[in-house]
Amino acid sequence: MARKSRRTAARYSEISKERKKKQRGRAPLLEDTASEPITVAVPEQAQTRYAPYRTAPAARSDTKEAAAEYSHVKEDLRVVGIISGAMLTLLIVLSFVLG
Repeated sequence: MARKSRRTAARYSEISKERKKKQRGRAPLLEDTASEPITVAVPEQAQTRYAPYRTAPAARSDTKEAAAEYSHVKEDLRVVGIISGAMLTLLIVLSFVLG
């Protein structure tokens, strides 16, 4: 287990070093020395164009199969809720009785 963690840490270290090397090669950002704002001319066509509207895809049979496969989860959650409610009620009652 420790070897795997070391390999992962080494990999992230190499990625970080590569990013730093790439950033060194870039030109530094200009400081805000201009007294007047910079304006950019944008064509009118580019200003009015919007991305096409997409609808959500229809439910596939995979999701229906997954819903049928995990139908027991709802029952399990109900049982967990009942047990946790009973334990909370027991703790409240015990705090009044013993406290």
